[in-house]
Amino acid sequence: MQAIQDQQEVMGAIADMVIETYAMESAVLRAQKITERNGEKAASLPIAMTRVYLSQAMEKIEAAAKKVIARRGGRRHAADAIAILRRLAKHEPFKCD
Repeated sequence: MQAIQDQQEVMGAIADMVIETYAMESAVLRAQKITERNGEKAASLPIAMTRVYLSQAMEKIEAAAKKVIARRGGRRHAADAIAILRRLAKHEPFKCD
């Protein structure tokens, strides 16, 4: 039963990462569309909102990925996977001015 529960948690975390990635892409595309239609100056609020959302979403994705790593690998594998994750998920947090 524990193995099934672990698999469900891993699948749930992967699903969360996929959903968050889709939402991030959608937010970027909407901001680009607004910028193309109205110009960058007029789209400054949607651009800022998108940047804030992307920063928060990356943190959620990184947390979900760590959950998957913790459930699926041994200690040695986990250390290597966390190092790779840090490189892949590297981003600069958005600073509100």
